[in-house]
Amino acid sequence: MNFDITNPLEYIPRMFKVINKKGILVPMTLFPAQEFYIKNKAHRNIILKNRQIGMSSGVIADNSHALFTVPHERQTIITHDQETS
Repeated sequence: MNFDITNPLEYIPRMFKVINKKGILVPMTLFPAQEFYIKNKAHRNIILKNRQIGMSSGVIADNSHALFTVPHERQTIITHDQETS
């Protein structure tokens, strides 16, 4: 691998895939809001956002980066209903 695995801005586009609107599995490209969050996050974050900017996916991708690259990292995702789960 010729990239810094500790940098989520490099790791996510190379290692994560998403299903696009055509149903095809493609590399995850970060939207500007997602990239801004990753660059500017703190220990605890409150996000005031509009819908459909991919913020939830960006936060999950960033957290997953830590889960896959930080030793002994543990995480839990809790959803508000069964369909979302």
